[in-house]
Amino acid sequence: MPDGRGAVYGAAWEGKPIHLFWSAPGSPASHALGADADILAISRSNQMALLLRRRLGPGALAKGTLAVMALTESAPRELLDNVGAADWSNDGLKLAVIHYVGDVCRLEYPLGKVIYQTTGGAWLSHVRVSPNMERVAFLEHPVAGDDMGQAVTMSLRTGQKAVTGDFSSIAGLAWEPQSDELMFSATEWAVSGGRSIFRWQPGEVPRLLRRETAQLTLHDISRNGDLLLTRAVLHDEVWGHFNGVKTERSLGWLDVNLPTELSADGTRLLFAIEGEAAGDSYKAFVASTVGGEPTFLGDGMPTGFLPDGKAAISIFPWDSHSGSIPQIRLLSTGPGAPREVTADSISHAWATWRPGHEQIIFTGAEPGHERRTWLQDIKGGKPRALTPEGIFGLRVSPDGETIAAITDSNQVWLYSVDSGSARLLVNLPAEEEADRWSADGKYLFFTRYGLPAEVYRVNVKTGIRKLLYRPSPADPTGVEAVGPVLVTADGKSYVYAYTRTLSTLYILHSPETK
Repeated sequence: MPDGRGAVYGAAWEGKPIHLFWSAPGSPASHALGADADILAISRSNQMALLLRRRLGPGALAKGTLAVMALTESAPRELLDNVGAADWSNDGLKLAVIHYVGDVCRLEYPLGKVIYQTTGGAWLSHVRVSPNMERVAFLEHPVAGDDMGQAVTMSLRTGQKAVTGDFSSIAGLAWEPQSDELMFSATEWAVSGGRSIFRWQPGEVPRLLRRETAQLTLHDISRNGDLLLTRAVLHDEVWGHFNGVKTERSLGWLDVNLPTELSADGTRLLFAIEGEAAGDSYKAFVASTVGGEPTFLGDGMPTGFLPDGKAAISIFPWDSHSGSIPQIRLLSTGPGAPREVTADSISHAWATWRPGHEQIIFTGAEPGHERRTWLQDIKGGKPRALTPEGIFGLRVSPDGETIAAITDSNQVWLYSVDSGSARLLVNLPAEEEADRWSADGKYLFFTRYGLPAEVYRVNVKTGIRKLLYRPSPADPTGVEAVGPVLVTADGKSYVYAYTRTLSTLYILHSPETK
């Protein structure tokens, strides 16, 4: 609150929508403010910038509709869709906004004026305008959906930037009152413990203030220097629903794991782990879905199986810490060293095998350009672009001839790999991910993240949709959305994952941080 006598926050319990609350320090009571929304910022005149209908995408990506509402009101006024973050200027007259337009993530200040943007899947978050309104600070993340990245400040007059080094996870940012210093919460590479609190004077090395085993996220700093933060415990859970088996099977092996590919018959699962167990990079594993210990394949983000099952496709490095451009490599599922497939200037995001050919199809972006889909010969050489910039997808038909790609307006187009011709299949009603084609090539499976998630089957000739499943944990406590969901080629079995986050809101008084 502007007067420092309380905090406004968004919270959710037992699978219900995020709701807005107000609470005063020292009081056991919380007061509902009458809006299903999350708080982004609050001005000196008690005008709140809110996020309505927050939609979770892959990894850490989330966006919704920006709205404003006074503390005394209960009906938000909508301003702009596809927003990730926002902040008020110190005089309460202007908004700085992180706005997604297709594959481009833009920083607008004031609303509508672009002052910085990223392409190729890189994204921005946690924007904050400085107390003197001369600079803006934000977090920049180089990989789509991943919260690794760095803190950035930029002069609104000259555009000059200052950046921290890279962190394996960074979320939460605030200016210190009447100061040119910032605080943020982040996880250092290969350092044990959860997300920590740092103080940063732009141009200098960030200084560690507090570290715990849990995840700390800084949300705000009051005028007297008190910190508003959450302390959270996160746990990734993976479950399998298999045809003919009445009960679901737990497939989670470690606390932080991401399933990336399910074999067509549902017997093998490709997944990645991160965090303390992975060190400086993601680690690729394959496991049987019927039991047994997983097999370590190598470093990188695994994205697909080769048809013979003897290797997996991966992207390495899957970070910005190394300074190298992410490339495609093959990881043997048995004995054998990794095999590099590409070594070019394209930042490779995800990759899969083209059935019936010695080729890989991948999404990626050239420097300064938006993502698109490419065709790469397994023996190397220059790749060929298959889709226009800003349109990308990886789901390849069983005959290897057609790719399903999704536009920023949620249109699904089917592209011919050889001729490049395309036809519109369907307009999706919401942001969804294409999972795979059916084995007979008649259908595409799509997943909508949520609680529960929704799995649809779409006829590729008629575009007719049918809801197949609504995966959801038996206990929704701490779960905001389910996803990804991986479906077998016959559509009768699937694997789904989610993150369970249990968090507590704290005020950390200034004497403890200085």
